[in-house]
Amino acid sequence: MKSLLKKCAIAVSFALGISAVALPAQAETIYTRAEVRAHALPTDCWTIVSGGVYNLTSFIARHEGGRTAIIGMCGVDATVGFMAQHSGQNEPARTLGAYRIGALDPTAVPTPTTMYTIGQIRPHNVATDCWSAVSGGVYDLTAWIAVHPGGQAVVKGMCGIDATVAFLAQHRGDANPIAILEQFKVGIFDPTVPPVENTYTLAQVKQHNTAADCWSVVRTNVYDLTTWIVAHPGGQAVITGMCGLDATTAYLGQHQNSQSALATLEQFKIGLLDTTTPPPPTDTKYTLAQVKSHNTPGDCWSIVRKNVYDLTAWINAHPGGPAFIKAMCGVDATTAYLGQHQNSQAALAALEQFKIGVYSGTTPVTKYFTMATVRKHNSRSNCWTVISGKVYNLTKWIAGHPGGSEAIIELCGRNGTSDFLEGHNGDKAAIAQLASFKIGVLKTSTPKPVTKSYTKAQVATHKTASNCWSIVGNSVYNLTKWIPLHPGGQAQIKAMCGVDASAGFSGQHSGSASAKASLAKYKIGTYKKSATPTPTPSGKYTAKVVATHNTAGNCWSIVSGSVYNLTKWIPLHPGGQAQIKAMCGRDATAGFTGQHSGSASAKASLANYKIGVLTGGSTPTPTPTPTPVNKYSLTQVKSHNSATNCWAAANGAVYSLTAWIRKQTSVNAMGICGKDATATLKKKYGSTSAVTSALKLYKIGVLK
Repeated sequence: MKSLLKKCAIAVSFALGISAVALPAQAETIYTRAEVRAHALPTDCWTIVSGGVYNLTSFIARHEGGRTAIIGMCGVDATVGFMAQHSGQNEPARTLGAYRIGALDPTAVPTPTTMYTIGQIRPHNVATDCWSAVSGGVYDLTAWIAVHPGGQAVVKGMCGIDATVAFLAQHRGDANPIAILEQFKVGIFDPTVPPVENTYTLAQVKQHNTAADCWSVVRTNVYDLTTWIVAHPGGQAVITGMCGLDATTAYLGQHQNSQSALATLEQFKIGLLDTTTPPPPTDTKYTLAQVKSHNTPGDCWSIVRKNVYDLTAWINAHPGGPAFIKAMCGVDATTAYLGQHQNSQAALAALEQFKIGVYSGTTPVTKYFTMATVRKHNSRSNCWTVISGKVYNLTKWIAGHPGGSEAIIELCGRNGTSDFLEGHNGDKAAIAQLASFKIGVLKTSTPKPVTKSYTKAQVATHKTASNCWSIVGNSVYNLTKWIPLHPGGQAQIKAMCGVDASAGFSGQHSGSASAKASLAKYKIGTYKKSATPTPTPSGKYTAKVVATHNTAGNCWSIVSGSVYNLTKWIPLHPGGQAQIKAMCGRDATAGFTGQHSGSASAKASLANYKIGVLTGGSTPTPTPTPTPVNKYSLTQVKSHNSATNCWAAANGAVYSLTAWIRKQTSVNAMGICGKDATATLKKKYGSTSAVTSALKLYKIGVLK
């Protein structure tokens, strides 16, 4: 009998024209498909190719094309896939032959003809009992889950449903998966949808609003979409967003009335929407105070266009994410909602299902708040701000702000107009959302002119980070609160404490209206210049003592016989930090006077840092300042590659050109930052000596 079966197997193989895999001459063991299917694991892997049975367990680790290709063959008839992959190749067929253990029982297995409806398939919806319909066939995929090459989740998502659309979309005409699918066939799919008698109210549907229990309404039909969430080709979020809702507008809008999408949806139908039961009354009147009491994600009411909505169930299902709906809780969100959705009819229709009543209030009386009151609400848990003359309570927006909580926290207790408008740059959605937090307007009165005036000596006593005053122009500012909020970092503001920072601030923020507006908030008085010159500091220091203060954290310098502590000037210097650092611990007279020749503002800025005079005899006539001995690598130069921090190398020297760039009319000058610009500068100035002469004031070292 086995001999007869062997002959039949050979005859069938040649009749099919599949001769790439050689059959042995001697009699061999005959196996059924069921026996092969029992060996479906990577540790026990049999397969069928062209009527032959092969044990590929030991081949998995050796396969040049990787383990996955062989594991996908375990326990199934892989003829179509193998031939498609290796068409016309002799070597793979010979290699496969070494693993042959027998032949497939050629006895024809009758094609299953039992018909199953979707109602009969749906109960087989778990991994241990998984049936699915694909292209008119019904398949028991339970055994395929563990060995599916694309992972278990793909097959699990097909359990209990008609997965035709998802399966064909996943494999897009690939014959091999479709052929493999055939061996799991248990019957024929009867597409007739049984009549549905059950009816459900919208209130009942709303109770099934989670991914684990998901009902939805589309065009007066009720669907249980729980099992479709995992299998949906467009991703889980689309279906999850429909749970517990009338999703007619969203679904039809998403699929543009696609008949295919509607047909796929139909298999999940469990009943009809009960339109005879009147919906809950929506004419109940609520006051603003009542709405405000429902202001948490677990109990969320809102007002939009004089209607009141209970949005609690919509928070997690909202297609745009929960944050926007959370921000509507307990407030009149008309401006925010309409601004976000631009009067979209679909958005208004989606909102309508949550209506519970109407707003009975009249136009609320405008409340006025003083800036002093706003300043008291300056914490994360109690955050008010002023923007464009209106007062907002942003406490609830901190957690839900798309740009992060810190952006809102920085506005607490102060006038945040410039920061907010700069940060959102005309963003209508952000401005509309802001409107939902309005609680009143700023009470304005003619501000009392700041008449208090302070001397430089008084300002100098407020020189710490916890008590920081500064002079800029003709005004005095208390910058203590600005230190942790300054966008450019704390160091720059700390460096202004106790000194006249006019030159540094103006140079750093040249022409910036925003910086000036931010500074203005901290003004406390005017700068009273002494009628008599400020006494020159009486400290006397030798050049040897100055030389010991030669670091950026402790920087003294000598200029024209006077001694200066420039440590605080380093981060404020308009020309960049490098030039001041180069002065530390030495007599920088030649460099400073050459750099700032005739500049009264530079000399005035330097005067702020004077601590005494040079002693030990008159300052000797300085010899020409030697070339700086600081050495920098090209890598270090490359790290200073912006217009506000610009170094360049040329002819073996290193220059700090931040201040020089500001003086250039050619934008191309910025192209040299962070580079060896020898060729570029030589082209600009004509010769090496001309480059050296033009940039001598900016030299800070040499290349290593």
